[in-house]
This record gives sequence, structure tokens and C-alpha cells, in this order.
Amino acid sequence: MLETTMRIFGVEGASLLLIDWGKSMLAFRHARGPGTKEILDIELPLDPDSSVAAWSVAHREVVNVPEAGVDPRHCADVDRQTGYKTRSLLAAPVVWGDRALGVIELVNKTSGPFSNADVEHVKIVAAQLALALHNTMAVRQLHNFYQQCIETLIDCFQAFDPVSHDHVVHVAGLATSIGRLLRLPDEDMEALSYAALLHDIGKIRVADSNDTRHADIGGTMLQQVTLFNRMVPAVRYHHERYDGSGPSHLAETTFPCWRAFSLLRKRGAKKAT
Repeated sequence: MLETTMRIFGVEGASLLLIDWGKSMLAFRHARGPGTKEILDIELPLDPDSSVAAWSVAHREVVNVPEAGVDPRHCADVDRQTGYKTRSLLAAPVVWGDRALGVIELVNKTSGPFSNADVEHVKIVAAQLALALHNTMAVRQLHNFYQQCIETLIDCFQAFDPVSHDHVVHVAGLATSIGRLLRLPDEDMEALSYAALLHDIGKIRVADSNDTRHADIGGTMLQQVTLFNRMVPAVRYHHERYDGSGPSHLAETTFPCWRAFSLLRKRGAKKAT
């Protein structure tokens, strides 16, 4: 979005500052243009008198600065630290609902001062950034919830069967090693790791821990939660065998991953596995 915005507005640089409420600071998180490397190490106080960005956040207004050198709100320290001179500046608050998330700044329009049209257009960009940031934070919170739920399940299972701890950790180590060998994407690696740690969770619902029905029971337990669906096949079928002699009699042709293992063996990867 920053790169597209630079082209549309015809500016030399663009940056996105996000609010760190814990520190009461604005931090440059993304930037394009000259001084990018240096600017990402800079943080600004939320005091509205300390910078144009902070003023924009505090007043929830777009700030058009035609001559940065004479505007007392401009933070000259940023120029000194980046070695880049700000001539003109346009800053817009990025707000979702009543919550300020940060500020987008556009620097040095090449064709002259920023216009009133630029002010209206940057509001649209800021609104789109707010939506993108809100969605990103929502996904991150959901992912954190997912991780916490999985870890709680693991703790509960290990409290029920403390002897299983070393076993499931060992299985998880082997599974993720194979996953790396197969170059699985990160999201699949995460699901594989958690599935390995929870593959025996069905044992809490069987009288005999050697009863292989625990695999199907464990898969059914996890299937009740949509967030856990990626783990279900690995848990449900972890007692299946390559030759089809497992509980569900699923043979090697059933699972694409087993065909991948065959290919790896042909490449001499069996020893590495």
C-alpha cells in the first residue's frame, strides 16, 4: 500500500507509524523511500507537540505541512537521524472506530505542495490501512487464542497421563523433522506439530490405552472445534500403516504425503529421515 500510495501521490517517501500504547510512543514500522533503514529504528513520543505525526493522532486530523522547516510541529531529529531532509509533509491518522492505530506520512511531493485533493485522498488511504490493520490484529488475536487452546489441551492431557509426555514430544520432533524434509509451509508445520503433541488425546476416553480406537476418538474430539480441523486427519489416522493393515485399512495410495515419502526414498532421503 505504501508503494502504491507513493506512485499515486508522486512523493519521494512514505511511512507507517504504529502506536505502542505501553510505551506511549509512535514507532516507524514500515517505510519506503530514502532513509528507510534508519527510520525504522526511530520512535516518537505521543505528545502532540513533539511531532506532526503525534499531533495528527491527538487531534484525529490530516496535517498538511507545505514547509516542514518552519513548522514547529516537525520533528527535525528524524531528519538528522536519517540524513534526509523533509521539505513537505502530509500526515493522516489511521483510526478504526474510536481507536487510533497509527499514522501514515507522505514526504516531499515532487510536483510542489500537497493540495486539498491530496488531503481528501489520503483520508481514503488511511481508512484502507485501518481496515487492513484491524483485520491483521483480529487474525493475530484469533491465532493466539488458537495456540492457547491447544496448549491448554496439551497440559490437560499430560496431567491425565504424565507418562505420555516424553512420547508425544518425541513424536512431535520426528513429525516436524519429516515436515521440514518435505518443505511443508509454515501453517502446515504448525498444524503438524500440534497434531503430534495431541495425537493420543483420545486415550482419555478409552479404558485401555492400547486400544487403537483412541485415534478415531481423538480425531472426533478435535473435529468439534473448527479451528482444530487441520489437525484432525493426522490425529485420526496416526495408527494407519503404509500397507493398509491399520485400523481403518487406509493404504499408501490414500495419502499424498506417503507418495511424497516414496519419492524421497528414491532420492536417497530415507537415511536422513
